[in-house]
Amino acid sequence: MASDNPQAVLSEEILADARRQAERVINRARAEAEHILAAARAEAQAETERSLASARARGARRAQMILASTELEVARRKLAARQEILDAALAAARDQLLALTGADYRRVIVALAAEAIRGLPADLVGTAPIRVSVGVASGEMLDVAGLAGEIAVAAARPELQAQIAITPAVGAPRGVVIEAADGRIRWDNTFAARLRRNRAALNRLLAPILFAEP
Repeated sequence: MASDNPQAVLSEEILADARRQAERVINRARAEAEHILAAARAEAQAETERSLASARARGARRAQMILASTELEVARRKLAARQEILDAALAAARDQLLALTGADYRRVIVALAAEAIRGLPADLVGTAPIRVSVGVASGEMLDVAGLAGEIAVAAARPELQAQIAITPAVGAPRGVVIEAADGRIRWDNTFAARLRRNRAALNRLLAPILFAEP
């Protein structure tokens, strides 16, 4: 039943309207709060995912760097091991050369001297004496009779004037040293010098033999 007091009726309507407005404000505030909370959660999730993605990317880069570094170290060690094997092979070859004596050593001396002389200018070989210093081990005897003629024949230089000199080897420089009398040219063709000059070529020659794939 409606109140007979108009003022009371108005008061109730005002209060009801105020309640409705308050409820709308509360609902709107609640909705905004939920929206803000949802956005905050989404941003937090996105930030977490970005952090995880960044961490994964850093981890992947670090793993790549470690892998590359490991592969490089493996390659370096493999190369060093290969070089040790090559060095050992060359050392064995040097030891075999140093062990040559008698007729075998004489043949090598002729070949080494002829090789060096063939590289000299023809006018120098024909006009000036060429000194051929032959390194011998301590106490070693080498018959030099006819050696100059053998070298001339091997070098295809019949005009060669070779002076043979025997020099005791200090350490291990066996082989020959060719020198022009006027000092203009000197060719070290000792075993040590030849191995040193031809080290790279010998490595290339030995590598396919020593490291052939099965």
